[in-house]
Amino acid sequence: MMINNLYKKSKGFTLIELILYISLFVFIFAALFASLNIFYSNKIKNRTILEVEQQGQIVSLLLGQEIRNAQSIISPLIGATDNSLSLEHLNSLKSPINFYILDNKLVVSENGDLFDLTNSKVLVENLVFENNSTIGGTQSIYFSFDISYNSSSNKKEYEYSKNFFATVNLLKK
Repeated sequence: MMINNLYKKSKGFTLIELILYISLFVFIFAALFASLNIFYSNKIKNRTILEVEQQGQIVSLLLGQEIRNAQSIISPLIGATDNSLSLEHLNSLKSPINFYILDNKLVVSENGDLFDLTNSKVLVENLVFENNSTIGGTQSIYFSFDISYNSSSNKKEYEYSKNFFATVNLLKK
């Protein structure tokens, strides 16, 4: 009798307890994996948004600065709209300054030297310059462009685009 009681009090897991513990472990692991997956997706989406926003703000600031500091607008003509902008700069070594899209990048040409204003992580589209100047009055340019994230992935995290626009007056010299 005493021997049978010893076997009954031995420490160990029953099959039901083992299945219960494994099920609990699998449930916790699945919840942890789902949380990490959501965290990673949000990280990618935030990085995508940040890249587009930064590129758009930098380009808008550079365009605004060059337009403000230009001596005059070469093209588009007053009242006209174009997908490129040509400015006469005060510094003859930089003149003319041209802004346009080349291979989905916004580029600036200063006296024949070509510089990219955007990197390869974004695509620039729908670039529009409108000359809102008045004859004998203020010289003003409205510009607008769309920037979207450049990704070959079909994941939703990599999809983001934004329109940037501004109106800038040339400073009186």
